[in-house]
Amino acid sequence: MVSLGRNIVVSTVLSMILLFFLLHSPYRERLIMNVFIFGLLTIILFGLISWFAPTSRLLAYPQALMDRFAHLFTTNIMSDDETLLWRIKETRFAWEQISQSPILGIGLRTPYRAEFFKGDELLSYIHNGYLWLWLKTGLLGLTAFLWFLLAFLWRGVQEWRQVKHEFMRSATLGFTLVVLAMLFSNFVAPVFVEGFNLAFFAAAIGIVESTFALERGHE
Repeated sequence: MVSLGRNIVVSTVLSMILLFFLLHSPYRERLIMNVFIFGLLTIILFGLISWFAPTSRLLAYPQALMDRFAHLFTTNIMSDDETLLWRIKETRFAWEQISQSPILGIGLRTPYRAEFFKGDELLSYIHNGYLWLWLKTGLLGLTAFLWFLLAFLWRGVQEWRQVKHEFMRSATLGFTLVVLAMLFSNFVAPVFVEGFNLAFFAAAIGIVESTFALERGHE
């Protein structure tokens, strides 16, 4: 089963809107044209796949996207079939643990709740990434994390135009906007601190900071 997180869709749209307002007029026109061309090519590609290979697993992705949008208007978010009730329970148990150790947290591998169902293996996992950090590392860890991210974003927004190489300037702005958009996504999925995402954001921040360092070295 292929699923597409609504938080990723919303974050992508948000980052594109921010990009549009940060760019000057000629680049805005190029952005609109590139988005149009990309969208058209995507439609053509999936149209060809559906015609010549109707059983292809690739077709599950556009279907998942359409299902996610339709799901926003065709379901009761408080029903037992939705995840909101589970997340409310997560939050309640997390706050109970945080209140006992707000400064240092309970530790990264320490379960914070009992099983919700038999075989539940997510006893250390919580969907709200900020609450996860507070729960696990305390206010010390959460504060350091937010300071690090906000400092990076401030530098990225302030200095991306100073990068002379066009490709690296685009990459710097792109990575900065991705991190900025994920600040909102992190409320519903701990994208900054889990699995492959953690490696991606660490690499993205490292590339941006290395680019700024090289620019200063060439001055």
